[in-house]
Amino acid sequence: MHYAKDRFSEFQIYRRCQATGNTQRGFRLPAAPAQKVPPQIARFCTTSLGACPMKTPIPSGGRCHCVMPYGPVFGTDR
Repeated sequence: MHYAKDRFSEFQIYRRCQATGNTQRGFRLPAAPAQKVPPQIARFCTTSLGACPMKTPIPSGGRCHCVMPYGPVFGTDR
């Protein structure tokens, strides 16, 4: 367990334990904590008629609209 806490690989631990005769396989190293991926920030609204810049950046993938002379055109922010 000491080697696992020091982040040795399973192979390195096995090699070090061979010298002591303790070569039991089947143990698993503790999983590394999942790293949070920051959301991508959207700065443009993409519609079927083109794209327009957004006044306020928001997380990517939501609904948005561009104001055109004939009214709003809805799309997806990217």
